[in-house]
Amino acid sequence: TIYNERLEIVHYTLANNNNYREAAEKYQVSYSQIYNWVRKYEQNGQEGLVDRRGRKIQETSLDKLSNEEKLERRIKELEAHNQDLAAENFFIKKINGLEKASRK
Repeated sequence: TIYNERLEIVHYTLANNNNYREAAEKYQVSYSQIYNWVRKYEQNGQEGLVDRRGRKIQETSLDKLSNEEKLERRIKELEAHNQDLAAENFFIKKINGLEKASRK
């Protein structure tokens, strides 16, 4: 998903000493866009990367959902959060591996 791609790009950029140019070339995204994502991530964490356009209608219609639909949405939210945590763990392990390799 777009959110996961943003998160990956931000983690890559942070893991590489905020090298926006390198990240822009690797992921074919503009330097300024990556800069903005990193800034939002640093200010608001992963929540800062969520695209909120068009959300107001969905939030107001939440009251009209059945309990089952609400639970299905909650499951999807938790699955997305789980993916975020898995991505974070992957990057932490990657950074730790790079640090160990550079000490040798």
